[in-house]
Amino acid sequence: MSKILIVESEQALLSTLCEELEERGFDVDPATNGGEALRKLHVRPDVIVLDGILTDIDGLTLLAQIKSDQDLKNVPIVFLLESGDESKAHAAAELGVSKSIIKTSYGLGGLCDLIEKYLPQKKKIRYV
Repeated sequence: MSKILIVESEQALLSTLCEELEERGFDVDPATNGGEALRKLHVRPDVIVLDGILTDIDGLTLLAQIKSDQDLKNVPIVFLLESGDESKAHAAAELGVSKSIIKTSYGLGGLCDLIEKYLPQKKKIRYV
């Protein structure tokens, strides 16, 4: 089963996103801040969804730490931004992020579809 680490400071979005991805058959590991995410990265996820604004560490700083780790540098990362964060999107691209998006631009279904594109299909399971 594909494992997704979601690092999101907005609890409502985190819960909703986790629920939707779990319903799609994925193993979802939520984190509400950077410190929690770093502790969870000992188990390599298949994709990381990373909030650009966290309470304890800047999303770009966490992104740089992940990309500098030999075991994690090739993990796809979807970087979530607020409207008006174009400079962060550019900086994230320079650090090697897979995709930067404005949180409100995709809607829940679109965001989940985007995340699925970065997952290895062979690990996906469906519950019937």
